[in-house]
Amino acid sequence: MAPLPTAEQVTLIAGAWSKVTGGPGLQAAGELFFKTLFAAHPEGLGLFKKFASLPNYEESEPFKEHALSVISTIDKALSLLGDLDTLVPVLAQLGERHVRYGVEAEHYDWVGEALIETLAAALGDSFTPETKSAYGCLYAVVAETMKGDNYAKSDAWYNNGALPVTHVASAIDERDKKTPDNWVPRHPELIRLTGKHPFNCEPPLETLFHQGFLTPPSLHYVRNHGYCPKQSWEDHIVTIDGLVDTPLSLTMDELVAMPSLTVPVTLVCAGNRRKEQNMVKQTIGFNWGAAGHATGMWTGVRLSDILEKAGYDKSKARHVEFVGAEDLPNGKYGTSIDINTAMDRAGDVMIAYHYNGERLEPDHGFPVRVIIPGWIGGRMVKWLKSISVRDTPSENYYHYYDNRIMPPHVDAELAKAEGWWFKPENLFNELNINSAIACPHHEEVVALTPGNEYYTVRGYAYGGGGRKITRVELSYDCGSTWSLCDVVYPELEHSYAPKTNNKWWCWCFYSIELPMLMLMQCKELRCRAWDESSNLQPADLTWNLMGMGNNPHFRVEIHPVNLQDGGFGLRFVHPTIAGPIKNEEGALVSGGWMGTPDAPRESRGVLEGAAAPQRHTLLGGIPGRADVHPQ
Repeated sequence: MAPLPTAEQVTLIAGAWSKVTGGPGLQAAGELFFKTLFAAHPEGLGLFKKFASLPNYEESEPFKEHALSVISTIDKALSLLGDLDTLVPVLAQLGERHVRYGVEAEHYDWVGEALIETLAAALGDSFTPETKSAYGCLYAVVAETMKGDNYAKSDAWYNNGALPVTHVASAIDERDKKTPDNWVPRHPELIRLTGKHPFNCEPPLETLFHQGFLTPPSLHYVRNHGYCPKQSWEDHIVTIDGLVDTPLSLTMDELVAMPSLTVPVTLVCAGNRRKEQNMVKQTIGFNWGAAGHATGMWTGVRLSDILEKAGYDKSKARHVEFVGAEDLPNGKYGTSIDINTAMDRAGDVMIAYHYNGERLEPDHGFPVRVIIPGWIGGRMVKWLKSISVRDTPSENYYHYYDNRIMPPHVDAELAKAEGWWFKPENLFNELNINSAIACPHHEEVVALTPGNEYYTVRGYAYGGGGRKITRVELSYDCGSTWSLCDVVYPELEHSYAPKTNNKWWCWCFYSIELPMLMLMQCKELRCRAWDESSNLQPADLTWNLMGMGNNPHFRVEIHPVNLQDGGFGLRFVHPTIAGPIKNEEGALVSGGWMGTPDAPRESRGVLEGAAAPQRHTLLGGIPGRADVHPQ
């Protein structure tokens, strides 16, 4: 590893850079940097496809935009010099992105030369030999960190050999060809929850989990209220009005030119795991499974910066309303958040235009959407058209008639008759704590064979409001006793937020190794999570009219089975699987072990005593049948 700059060198670096930002400014410095780079290495221009072929590219908006973006990234990196634990993952991730754009290891030498020459030109006599040496030392560390081992492997932007995190669907699904969404490519593996149209989906839990920490756009869940609106980057305008001194109309290029933030966030539909509630009593919502969430690197402009630019009225502003481009039966989709959440810089609320380094896909809000880390997805308006600063909450139809958790006695008729839709205490904003078991998968069969005597149970957990998941526990005796799981937090490798602000915006993963002998004696596995405020998941679900916030213990039943090859195994059954699965009579069934309260066991969609599927895990155990489920 290259030697780190000394404390004296860091002081020189910071002092010199402050003269650059306070003198010529970031825009001028960025343009000078690229002009210097291309003058020394003209072949480097070919890497920048957005402006390389433009006549007089130095005067073009794409060039100016990219120059400001790159120099702003350098500015951000320099601001983190005192926090290497945060800076190093940021640089390593940036290096991974560079691989995708064709950057080679030698190009970092070009950049270092150009940066030194830019500083020399900007500072004149203030750029001393000592300052040059300090920047040389710093850049050696930066370049080495960004190169890392990114250039020794071809799968630098991949998760565990799965799809690249930039993967997008390329084909139009047959089910969409006769709908208004006949232009939107979609992954065929997504589970459709509401038929053909509107499009609402989640991936199979098994697929989502094994994809890893970051979810590619093609597997990101989708919640659409109507057809997907066609929008244009060049023509899209976001207006900022209401209680502001200077109403704004920002183009996408103007948004991108503003200082940006990139941070990983787990987005969760408020209805995640709703199907479990529907199997107890039908809600007014459709059947989400346990994969109604996704995690990615979101890039955008802080909402606080936009409102400061517009000069919001600090004395009167209480709420910020967002409205999108969807044309729906009751108007356009809109909602609002409180002004304190909007302006809290530690809350990372942003107006986002990139996901995992690329422009948004149509289903995810192209070209721009709201991101509110730690909140439900229903507040994060897609296809954003307007931002309004208000002294009262939004009066939009969907702000009142969506995303609410009412008491369990309130049904649809009572909600209307007694005005429950308009009670602010029923709003569902911050996510509640949740977890699920992903391995064993639904209908996974573990064959008991000589050899390995253990099975590793794995799953995910997430919290709300930035609260850290502090532990996850697993029970093998229906909740009487609990064992601690090992928990890992991939977010630490991708985000500044946990270290700088103690904000935890993403899912984490847990695991625990169990003896097969123990599993043979269990009727079920169940998990629960705790967060740093000592919130924990309840044992049982509490039904509510919209079926939102469902977070009871996630329970997986264990069934002994005879295998087709004559062996013996354990079969694992989840409570439900996503989607509107029907039995022969056309009634909704869970697809898992859950049934309606008065339904016979056969209605669960689980075929008791049938030959087990042959997609099973060959793990060790003790041969022989154990009577773990007396009927």
